[in-house]
Amino acid sequence: MRVDGKRIVVVCGSGGVGKTTVSAAIALRLAEERERVTVLAVDPAKRLATALGLPKTPGERATIRVQGTRLEAQVLDTKRTFDELVERHAGSKESAQRIYDNRFYKRIADTLSGTHEYMAMERLYELATTEAWDGIVIDTPPTRSALSFLDAPKRMTDFLGGQMLRWLLWPYRKGGRMGLRGVSLGAQAFSKTLGRITGTELLSDLGQFLAAFEGMYDGFKQRAEAVLQLMRDPGTGFVVVTAPEGRSLEEAGHFVERLAEAGMHLMGVVVNRWRMAPALTVPEAVTAALAAGTPSERALAATLDLGRNLQALERRERAATEAFAGSTPEVPLTFVPQLPLDVHDVAGLSEIGGHVLP
Repeated sequence: MRVDGKRIVVVCGSGGVGKTTVSAAIALRLAEERERVTVLAVDPAKRLATALGLPKTPGERATIRVQGTRLEAQVLDTKRTFDELVERHAGSKESAQRIYDNRFYKRIADTLSGTHEYMAMERLYELATTEAWDGIVIDTPPTRSALSFLDAPKRMTDFLGGQMLRWLLWPYRKGGRMGLRGVSLGAQAFSKTLGRITGTELLSDLGQFLAAFEGMYDGFKQRAEAVLQLMRDPGTGFVVVTAPEGRSLEEAGHFVERLAEAGMHLMGVVVNRWRMAPALTVPEAVTAALAAGTPSERALAATLDLGRNLQALERRERAATEAFAGSTPEVPLTFVPQLPLDVHDVAGLSEIGGHVLP
């Protein structure tokens, strides 16, 4: 896989395939060639975070130094990133504070569907447009749906600007201190019914939030469009990480399709934890005879059985991977072998990076 001409590398894939490890390995590799490189981790494993010296507090930064190589690492703080986005578009500190104090905002800052993904892309945009990085690597949020982080900006703005939502909450935004007095009887009846279902307090909080957000919507929408344009820039490349298993490869295929549909630039697919079985083949009769022998012979028989099982596993994974390669012949595949030990230190990351970016 080559990163020539790519300033931003977005590493994506389904959960549990080693995205964070591959992201850190790519960042370390880039840091060997470029002066200023940063990696943005979203959900790093505790052991890997400790080994790398990642900041314990989300939003903070840490410098990793390895044999003369300098890499800056940071962990996404969803709430802080959302707060900074609000401050940028609120127009005044007072307007921003009204939103910060709103109970609905406090809920959605961490829980609304798409918020985590959107803020990861927002943080990437900030790094790319306000700081002079030679290389930026981002580990995207774990997700069950292919490239949901690409849809997140639109989902967020569609939710906040939805006409139906605003119509339903109109009495709570326009009623002011009069509550529902002064609005139509139909609106009063509907709002009371809706309030019994969802809770009047929640609707009031949401209405106040939308009223405070009113003048910020266009800024949010323009920002979301700018983020997507950055994703489509030729200087941004995507790496899809997958396991050599049927379901994971199927999900990787969805990622590849979505990237093409969205006009993104795919650098390649990393098949992580590729297993290599021993080539030794022994007739089953020999194994059976050993299994009935001395303790040393029984141990050897067990080892031969394990090798046979690994060979069967390799055949299955190879068949699944070859089927994926046949369906996407234009996509470069990079194989990273499964290492004997869990990757939790810089040495392991360096070895992974040597396979991904030889």
